[in-house]
Amino acid sequence: MIAGRGMTVPGKDLIATGRGILQSIADRGHPIGRATGDRGYAASAKPEDYQIPLRRLGYKIYTDYRDNQLGKQEGYAGAIQVEGAFYCPSMPKKLIEATIDYRAGAIDHKTWRLRIKERRQYVLRAKEKPDAAGRVPMMCPARGPGATVSCPLVTGGCGKADDAKTTIYDPPEEKKRDSICKNASSVSFPIEAAAKFIQDVPYGSDEWTNVYPTDRNTIEGHNGFLKDGSFEAIADGTRRRIRGYGGQYLLLGILVVAGNLRKLQAFRDEMLEGTAEQRQLRRDRKLAARERRKTRRTGSHPGTTSHS
Repeated sequence: MIAGRGMTVPGKDLIATGRGILQSIADRGHPIGRATGDRGYAASAKPEDYQIPLRRLGYKIYTDYRDNQLGKQEGYAGAIQVEGAFYCPSMPKKLIEATIDYRAGAIDHKTWRLRIKERRQYVLRAKEKPDAAGRVPMMCPARGPGATVSCPLVTGGCGKADDAKTTIYDPPEEKKRDSICKNASSVSFPIEAAAKFIQDVPYGSDEWTNVYPTDRNTIEGHNGFLKDGSFEAIADGTRRRIRGYGGQYLLLGILVVAGNLRKLQAFRDEMLEGTAEQRQLRRDRKLAARERRKTRRTGSHPGTTSHS
Protein backbone atom coordinates (compact mmCIF):
# COMPACT_ATOMS: atom_id res chain seq x y z
CA MET A 1 0.00 0.00 0.00
CA ILE A 2 1.12 3.55 -0.71
CA ALA A 3 1.13 5.43 2.61
CA GLY A 4 2.67 8.73 1.51
CA ARG A 5 3.57 10.72 -1.57
CA GLY A 6 5.27 13.89 -2.72
CA MET A 7 5.49 15.88 -5.92
CA THR A 8 8.53 17.77 -7.14
CA VAL A 9 10.53 18.49 -10.26
CA PRO A 10 12.36 15.29 -11.30
CA GLY A 11 15.83 15.20 -9.81
CA LYS A 12 15.23 18.28 -7.64
CA ASP A 13 14.72 18.24 -3.86
CA LEU A 14 14.72 14.44 -3.98
CA ILE A 15 16.21 14.00 -0.50
CA ALA A 16 13.94 16.53 1.22
CA THR A 17 10.87 15.12 -0.52
CA GLY A 18 11.71 11.52 0.45
CA ARG A 19 12.42 12.51 4.05
CA GLY A 20 9.18 14.50 4.19
CA ILE A 21 7.11 11.55 2.98
CA LEU A 22 8.60 9.21 5.60
CA GLN A 23 8.20 11.86 8.30
CA SER A 24 4.53 12.24 7.34
CA ILE A 25 3.97 8.49 7.53
CA ALA A 26 5.40 8.46 11.06
CA ASP A 27 3.40 11.54 12.10
CA ARG A 28 0.16 9.87 10.99
CA GLY A 29 0.84 6.88 13.21
CA HIS A 30 1.54 4.28 10.54
CA PRO A 31 4.02 1.48 11.32
CA ILE A 32 7.65 2.50 10.82
CA GLY A 33 9.75 -0.04 8.98
CA ARG A 34 12.47 0.05 6.32
CA ALA A 35 13.61 3.09 4.38
CA THR A 36 14.88 1.46 1.19
CA GLY A 37 15.97 3.52 -1.77
CA ASP A 38 18.31 3.50 -4.74
CA ARG A 39 21.60 5.38 -4.87
CA GLY A 40 19.72 8.65 -5.34
CA TYR A 41 18.79 8.68 -1.65
CA ALA A 42 21.10 7.51 1.16
CA ALA A 43 24.13 7.20 -1.13
CA SER A 44 23.66 10.80 -2.29
CA ALA A 45 22.35 12.48 0.86
CA LYS A 46 24.09 14.35 3.63
CA PRO A 47 23.54 12.37 6.84
CA GLU A 48 22.00 15.36 8.62
CA ASP A 49 19.43 15.65 5.82
CA TYR A 50 18.38 12.02 5.52
CA GLN A 51 20.04 9.22 7.50
CA ILE A 52 20.07 10.78 10.96
CA PRO A 53 16.48 12.17 10.89
CA LEU A 54 15.09 8.85 9.63
CA ARG A 55 17.03 6.78 12.16
CA ARG A 56 15.76 9.06 14.93
CA LEU A 57 12.23 8.22 13.76
CA GLY A 58 13.04 4.51 13.97
CA TYR A 59 13.47 3.67 10.29
CA LYS A 60 15.97 0.99 9.25
CA ILE A 61 17.99 2.14 6.25
CA TYR A 62 18.76 -0.21 3.36
CA THR A 63 20.86 1.16 0.51
CA ASP A 64 23.32 0.36 -2.26
CA TYR A 65 26.65 2.17 -2.72
CA ARG A 66 28.49 3.85 -5.54
CA ASP A 67 31.90 2.47 -6.54
CA ASN A 68 33.74 5.26 -4.69
CA GLN A 69 31.80 4.47 -1.50
CA LEU A 70 32.97 0.86 -1.19
CA GLY A 71 35.55 -0.55 1.18
CA LYS A 72 36.85 1.40 4.18
CA GLN A 73 35.28 4.86 4.30
CA GLU A 74 34.91 6.18 7.82
CA GLY A 75 35.29 4.98 11.36
CA TYR A 76 34.80 5.78 15.03
CA ALA A 77 36.72 5.08 18.24
CA GLY A 78 39.28 3.03 16.31
CA ALA A 79 36.71 0.81 14.58
CA ILE A 80 36.58 0.98 10.80
CA GLN A 81 33.37 1.28 8.83
CA VAL A 82 33.07 -0.83 5.70
CA GLU A 83 29.91 -0.57 3.62
CA GLY A 84 27.62 0.37 6.46
CA ALA A 85 28.92 -1.67 9.42
CA PHE A 86 31.66 -1.19 12.03
CA TYR A 87 34.47 -3.72 12.10
CA CYS A 88 37.67 -4.57 13.99
CA PRO A 89 40.56 -2.46 12.62
CA SER A 90 42.51 -5.70 12.04
CA MET A 91 40.07 -7.09 9.51
CA PRO A 92 42.11 -8.35 6.52
CA LYS A 93 42.40 -6.21 3.40
CA LYS A 94 40.86 -8.90 1.18
CA LEU A 95 37.68 -8.68 3.27
CA ILE A 96 37.70 -4.88 3.42
CA GLU A 97 37.99 -4.68 -0.37
CA ALA A 98 35.79 -7.67 -1.22
CA THR A 99 33.10 -5.63 -2.99
CA ILE A 100 35.68 -3.48 -4.76
CA ASP A 101 37.33 -6.63 -6.14
CA TYR A 102 33.97 -8.12 -7.12
CA ARG A 103 32.82 -5.09 -9.08
CA ALA A 104 36.23 -4.89 -10.75
CA GLY A 105 35.91 -8.52 -11.86
CA ALA A 106 38.88 -9.69 -9.78
CA ILE A 107 36.74 -12.26 -7.91
CA ASP A 108 33.53 -14.07 -8.82
CA HIS A 109 30.16 -13.79 -7.12
CA LYS A 110 30.62 -16.90 -4.99
CA THR A 111 33.97 -15.70 -3.65
CA TRP A 112 32.49 -12.27 -2.90
CA ARG A 113 29.62 -13.78 -0.90
CA LEU A 114 32.04 -15.99 1.03
CA ARG A 115 34.17 -12.97 1.95
CA ILE A 116 31.07 -11.03 3.00
CA LYS A 117 30.25 -13.96 5.29
CA GLU A 118 33.80 -13.97 6.68
CA ARG A 119 33.39 -10.32 7.64
CA ARG A 120 30.88 -11.36 10.31
CA GLN A 121 33.74 -12.60 12.48
CA TYR A 122 35.14 -9.07 12.72
CA VAL A 123 31.93 -7.03 13.08
CA LEU A 124 31.32 -5.05 16.27
CA ARG A 125 28.29 -6.13 18.32
CA ALA A 126 25.71 -3.88 19.93
CA LYS A 127 25.64 -4.46 23.68
CA GLU A 128 22.25 -2.81 24.10
CA LYS A 129 19.54 -1.17 22.02
CA PRO A 130 19.92 2.54 21.13
CA ASP A 131 18.98 4.99 23.87
CA ALA A 132 16.67 7.98 23.41
CA ALA A 133 19.46 9.95 21.72
CA GLY A 134 20.34 7.10 19.38
CA ARG A 135 23.61 6.17 21.13
CA VAL A 136 24.54 2.48 20.98
CA PRO A 137 27.17 0.75 23.18
CA MET A 138 29.31 -1.34 20.82
CA MET A 139 31.62 -4.22 21.77
CA CYS A 140 34.91 -5.33 20.25
CA PRO A 141 34.37 -8.74 18.56
CA ALA A 142 37.01 -10.25 20.89
CA ARG A 143 35.11 -9.35 24.07
CA GLY A 144 32.14 -10.84 25.87
CA PRO A 145 30.55 -14.29 25.83
CA GLY A 146 29.69 -13.98 22.14
CA ALA A 147 33.24 -13.21 21.02
CA THR A 148 34.00 -14.20 17.43
CA VAL A 149 37.73 -13.42 17.31
CA SER A 150 40.68 -14.12 19.57
CA CYS A 151 42.89 -11.04 19.99
CA PRO A 152 46.14 -10.81 21.99
CA LEU A 153 45.07 -7.35 23.23
CA VAL A 154 42.22 -9.06 25.07
CA THR A 155 43.74 -12.43 26.00
CA GLY A 156 47.16 -11.00 26.88
CA GLY A 157 48.83 -13.27 24.35
CA CYS A 158 47.91 -15.77 21.69
CA GLY A 159 45.35 -17.23 24.06
CA LYS A 160 43.80 -20.66 24.06
CA ALA A 161 43.15 -22.13 20.62
CA ASP A 162 39.49 -21.95 19.66
CA ASP A 163 38.37 -23.20 16.26
CA ALA A 164 35.13 -21.23 16.57
CA LYS A 165 37.04 -17.94 16.67
CA THR A 166 39.23 -16.18 14.14
CA THR A 167 42.69 -15.41 15.51
CA ILE A 168 44.08 -11.89 15.08
CA TYR A 169 47.86 -11.86 14.71
CA ASP A 170 48.42 -8.19 13.88
CA PRO A 171 46.44 -5.90 16.23
CA PRO A 172 47.01 -2.14 15.99
CA GLU A 173 50.25 -0.80 17.43
CA GLU A 174 49.91 0.81 20.84
CA LYS A 175 50.15 4.37 19.54
CA LYS A 176 47.38 3.66 16.99
CA ARG A 177 44.96 2.00 19.39
CA ASP A 178 41.74 3.83 20.17
CA SER A 179 39.02 3.18 22.73
CA ILE A 180 37.49 0.18 20.93
CA CYS A 181 40.80 -1.66 21.51
CA LYS A 182 41.33 -0.32 25.02
CA ASN A 183 37.96 -0.43 26.74
CA ALA A 184 37.25 -3.69 28.51
CA SER A 185 33.47 -3.44 28.16
CA SER A 186 32.00 -1.29 25.38
CA VAL A 187 32.19 2.08 23.65
CA SER A 188 29.22 4.39 23.15
CA PHE A 189 28.68 5.19 19.46
CA PRO A 190 26.55 8.31 18.85
CA ILE A 191 23.99 8.33 16.07
CA GLU A 192 26.21 10.75 14.13
CA ALA A 193 29.14 8.31 14.02
CA ALA A 194 29.93 7.57 10.36
CA ALA A 195 26.24 8.16 9.66
CA LYS A 196 26.67 8.69 5.92
CA PHE A 197 27.03 5.00 5.05
CA ILE A 198 25.39 3.24 7.99
CA GLN A 199 22.69 0.64 7.42
CA ASP A 200 21.04 -1.89 9.68
CA VAL A 201 22.32 -5.13 8.15
CA PRO A 202 25.72 -5.89 6.60
CA TYR A 203 25.86 -4.98 2.93
CA GLY A 204 25.84 -8.05 0.68
CA SER A 205 24.75 -10.38 3.50
CA ASP A 206 21.95 -12.92 3.05
CA GLU A 207 19.44 -10.62 4.75
CA TRP A 208 20.48 -7.60 2.66
CA THR A 209 20.38 -9.65 -0.53
CA ASN A 210 16.91 -10.92 0.28
CA VAL A 211 15.46 -7.57 1.35
CA TYR A 212 17.01 -4.85 -0.81
CA PRO A 213 16.23 -6.21 -4.32
CA THR A 214 12.71 -7.18 -3.18
CA ASP A 215 12.02 -3.68 -1.87
CA ARG A 216 13.40 -2.06 -5.02
CA ASN A 217 11.29 -4.33 -7.25
CA THR A 218 8.24 -3.53 -5.13
CA ILE A 219 8.83 0.19 -5.58
CA GLU A 220 9.17 -0.12 -9.36
CA GLY A 221 6.15 -2.42 -9.41
CA HIS A 222 4.06 0.24 -7.67
CA ASN A 223 5.20 2.83 -10.21
CA GLY A 224 4.18 0.58 -13.08
CA PHE A 225 0.90 -0.27 -11.35
CA LEU A 226 -0.11 3.40 -11.11
CA LYS A 227 1.05 4.16 -14.66
CA ASP A 228 -1.15 1.42 -16.11
CA GLY A 229 -3.04 3.10 -18.95
CA SER A 230 -6.16 1.03 -18.32
CA PHE A 231 -6.64 2.41 -14.83
CA GLU A 232 -4.96 5.33 -12.96
CA ALA A 233 -2.47 6.20 -15.75
CA ILE A 234 -0.69 8.83 -13.64
CA ALA A 235 1.93 9.33 -16.37
CA ASP A 236 -0.72 10.51 -18.85
CA GLY A 237 -1.13 14.25 -18.38
CA THR A 238 -4.05 14.38 -20.83
CA ARG A 239 -6.21 12.67 -18.24
CA ARG A 240 -5.67 15.47 -15.75
CA ARG A 241 -6.95 18.48 -17.68
CA ILE A 242 -6.63 21.05 -14.95
CA ARG A 243 -4.21 23.95 -14.53
CA GLY A 244 -2.04 24.63 -11.53
CA TYR A 245 0.17 22.74 -9.11
CA GLY A 246 -2.59 22.43 -6.49
CA GLY A 247 -5.08 20.91 -8.91
CA GLN A 248 -2.55 18.42 -10.26
CA TYR A 249 -1.52 17.46 -6.72
CA LEU A 250 -5.16 16.86 -5.74
CA LEU A 251 -5.98 14.75 -8.80
CA LEU A 252 -2.82 12.67 -8.40
CA GLY A 253 -3.77 12.09 -4.78
CA ILE A 254 -7.18 10.81 -5.82
CA LEU A 255 -5.55 8.49 -8.35
CA VAL A 256 -3.16 7.09 -5.72
CA VAL A 257 -6.13 6.41 -3.42
CA ALA A 258 -7.91 4.68 -6.32
CA GLY A 259 -4.80 2.56 -6.89
CA ASN A 260 -4.74 1.55 -3.21
CA LEU A 261 -8.42 0.57 -3.39
CA ARG A 262 -7.71 -1.49 -6.51
CA LYS A 263 -4.91 -3.30 -4.68
CA LEU A 264 -7.19 -4.00 -1.72
CA GLN A 265 -9.86 -5.37 -4.02
CA ALA A 266 -7.34 -7.62 -5.80
CA PHE A 267 -6.05 -8.85 -2.44
CA ARG A 268 -9.58 -9.59 -1.24
CA ASP A 269 -10.42 -11.48 -4.44
CA GLU A 270 -7.22 -13.51 -4.15
CA MET A 271 -7.95 -14.40 -0.53
CA LEU A 272 -11.52 -15.39 -1.39
CA GLU A 273 -10.28 -17.55 -4.25
CA GLY A 274 -7.89 -19.48 -1.98
CA THR A 275 -6.42 -22.87 -2.79
CA ALA A 276 -7.92 -25.52 -5.06
CA GLU A 277 -9.16 -27.41 -1.99
CA GLN A 278 -10.79 -24.27 -0.60
CA ARG A 279 -12.50 -23.54 -3.92
CA GLN A 280 -13.82 -27.12 -4.10
CA LEU A 281 -15.07 -26.88 -0.53
CA ARG A 282 -16.96 -23.67 -1.37
CA ARG A 283 -18.51 -25.35 -4.43
CA ASP A 284 -19.57 -28.34 -2.32
CA ARG A 285 -21.16 -26.05 0.24
CA LYS A 286 -23.05 -24.17 -2.48
CA LEU A 287 -24.36 -27.42 -3.95
CA ALA A 288 -25.43 -28.64 -0.50
CA ALA A 289 -27.21 -25.34 0.20
CA ARG A 290 -28.96 -25.58 -3.19
CA GLU A 291 -30.17 -29.08 -2.39
CA ARG A 292 -31.48 -27.94 1.00
CA ARG A 293 -33.44 -25.13 -0.62
CA LYS A 294 -34.88 -27.55 -3.18
CA THR A 295 -35.87 -29.89 -0.36
CA ARG A 296 -37.73 -27.14 1.49
CA ARG A 297 -39.61 -26.20 -1.69
CA THR A 298 -40.67 -29.77 -2.62
CA GLY A 299 -40.98 -31.23 0.86
CA SER A 300 -38.77 -34.17 -0.15
CA HIS A 301 -35.35 -35.30 0.97
CA PRO A 302 -32.31 -35.51 -1.31
CA GLY A 303 -32.19 -38.88 -2.99
CA THR A 304 -35.91 -39.71 -2.39
CA THR A 305 -39.06 -39.50 -4.54
CA SER A 306 -42.23 -37.68 -3.41
CA HIS A 307 -45.58 -39.48 -3.87
CA SER A 308 -48.99 -37.92 -3.67
